[in-house]
Amino acid sequence: MACCCLSEGRRRSNQIGAKMRKDHKRIPHLLLLGAGKSGKSTFLKQMRILHSSGFTNVEREKEYRPLIAKNIVACVRALHAGIKRLGLKYYAVQNDQLAEAMLDYHPGEFLHGGLAEQISTYWLDPGVQECFSRQREFGYELPDSTRYFMESVIRVSGDHYTPTDQDIIQSRSPTMTVHEVPFKLMKWQIAIVDVGGQPSERRKWIHLFADVAAVIFLSAISEYDQVDPETGENLLKHCLALLATLFAMPFFERSGFIIFMNKMDVFQEKIAYAPMQHYFPEYRGALNDADGAAQFLESRFREVIPAHTAPIKRSRSPSESLSSKVSSLRRSSSSGPSPNSLKEEDQVTQLTFFHRTTATNTQNIKTIFEDVQHMVLIELLETFLNVC
Repeated sequence: MACCCLSEGRRRSNQIGAKMRKDHKRIPHLLLLGAGKSGKSTFLKQMRILHSSGFTNVEREKEYRPLIAKNIVACVRALHAGIKRLGLKYYAVQNDQLAEAMLDYHPGEFLHGGLAEQISTYWLDPGVQECFSRQREFGYELPDSTRYFMESVIRVSGDHYTPTDQDIIQSRSPTMTVHEVPFKLMKWQIAIVDVGGQPSERRKWIHLFADVAAVIFLSAISEYDQVDPETGENLLKHCLALLATLFAMPFFERSGFIIFMNKMDVFQEKIAYAPMQHYFPEYRGALNDADGAAQFLESRFREVIPAHTAPIKRSRSPSESLSSKVSSLRRSSSSGPSPNSLKEEDQVTQLTFFHRTTATNTQNIKTIFEDVQHMVLIELLETFLNVC
């Protein structure tokens, strides 16, 4: 079954890759990349809601309602596993019995009302709450949306329930195929492409997306204190290595990079009890300083950017025109002295932008992407279309 899914994913990748090569002068594409669980699918859902046609009632009823039921069952299973691993006890024996029953339960299209009531009671068990608060001790195996759905279980199990946009954003399903979301950006028709599947397959298909206008790279900076259970590698350091690999690929040498330091909400909560110094000893900032720690991680991302790129941060001052800065940098790289005679900051062939995001927050993504589209993408798209 897994091989069938991967084969279907590659077939879909080939189709979209061929379509991109055929239309890339007429329809610029943005490629969405990042490590697993970085929020790529969530970001793409936000783009559908904000800039495309959103989700149909059929999708809400037939796709997302059963998915949300499965997500809730998965939350119970993960909490139960955490309780066992931590050696905790349920305060009510019926909650232990419920969790055991969930191990073999398949919810179908929805959770019936009686079961939803039991799960709601389960969530309030002090043993469950302690497990949730100590999830760091068993590897953060709980879904990010655990609190959201466990507190909403009664609402999302009603007979006439239809998933809201926020419910859809919070839902989780592994992305094993390629998804494309077209939308209009001022005078352009463009598309964002999300590439799912196994990281080990990346080099086999990445060439299909050569010469995209920009790469949107998502990193879950909240993973600074987590490790891969199989390799023991720090997940954020793995993300940095992935970004360095992408910069080194010739397929993206003309593409801009927009780096979203994602899951800022989770990061700000974690930094209060998981000091950055424990995982990155070179950090010299204050304890519990989320902004200082985020700036430090941004500096680590900047370290992997090749010297010939131009890392740019969004201007906080309305009087400073980022558009003019980008145009100036582009002009400096298009003519004039040979590269060897230019100063390092003038040797520009790529542009890189940084933003801090919370992909589950629609207003945050709306604000950030409005900034991106007006101050960043316009320049990238104009350059892309001019050189094609």
